[in-house]
Amino acid sequence: SSTFWDPFHTARLSASLDHISGGRAGINVVTSMTDAEARNHGMDRLPDHEERYARAAEFIGAVTALWESWPAGSPPTAAVPVDHHGHFFDVDGPLNIPATPQGHPVLFQAGASEPGRDLAARYAEGVYAVAWDLDSARDYRMDLRRRAAEYGRDPDNLVIMPGLVTFVGATEEEARAKQRELNELLPVADSLRQLSFFVGRDTSGWALDEPVPDLPPLAEFTGPAGRYATILRILASSPNGRPTVRDLLGYLAAGGGHATFVGTPEQIADEMERWVVNGAADGFNLMPPTLPGGLDDVVDLVVPVLQERGLFRREYTTDTLRGHLTSRCRHHAA
Repeated sequence: SSTFWDPFHTARLSASLDHISGGRAGINVVTSMTDAEARNHGMDRLPDHEERYARAAEFIGAVTALWESWPAGSPPTAAVPVDHHGHFFDVDGPLNIPATPQGHPVLFQAGASEPGRDLAARYAEGVYAVAWDLDSARDYRMDLRRRAAEYGRDPDNLVIMPGLVTFVGATEEEARAKQRELNELLPVADSLRQLSFFVGRDTSGWALDEPVPDLPPLAEFTGPAGRYATILRILASSPNGRPTVRDLLGYLAAGGGHATFVGTPEQIADEMERWVVNGAADGFNLMPPTLPGGLDDVVDLVVPVLQERGLFRREYTTDTLRGHLTSRCRHHAA
């Protein structure tokens, strides 16, 4: 969290991890969401949205400068100060760790708001996206690629990965039964309390098996915009009509409103391929609804189907996390 962390500590810890792992480390820069988090870090409340993202941009700049302050293979005397003196941070540097096997850890971000999208487009190498359906995923990806180009970046160097929740079964009905079984385990009171936060109103009295009540448009909402926009999208485009409150709680509990594919390995591979071919994703951020079973289902059942279609690697051709991202084929589905 750039709201709470210090650039030097972040750069040192992540560079150490990159060395230890042989170049397999990355960091996901977030700005945090709730005042409850702030109260664990000496603040009464979070700074406002614009300030958090301005701080995040300066944070990334300082961390990157520290990562690059001691060139790989050079003696300590070759390290140079960064002399960063900004609005939020003062960092002399240099970092007392040389450049790592992949230059520096891979930088991930997940921006949904306007400042968030700009931050991701300007700095991120990998972007975690929240997209309920193909159309919204494609709109988001094209918007970020456009912004990246405006910052002078090659959009193909930006890997955009929507979150993906999968329920896999030998038949579609078996997969849907897994989904229903998991939804029945929801702690209802806690789930409704979380929903209240996401939609900015008290939902404790909502009937679980009735359709979700109407919600105001995004322009009238003052809370976390990305999650609220996703909820509105779920309500507008659910394949089986307007979902019930219980259905919505299930979608949010399993993956926070990310894309949810339910079906056989072949059906899930079909949908993953459809998203990639139609420009909605470069890959996917897997979000198994259960562990380890949900992840095993993807690895053991879905990945072989993707490999048979030539959509997923059968072996690695590089050794680093950045290498795996940048060497991927545009037709990779994950």
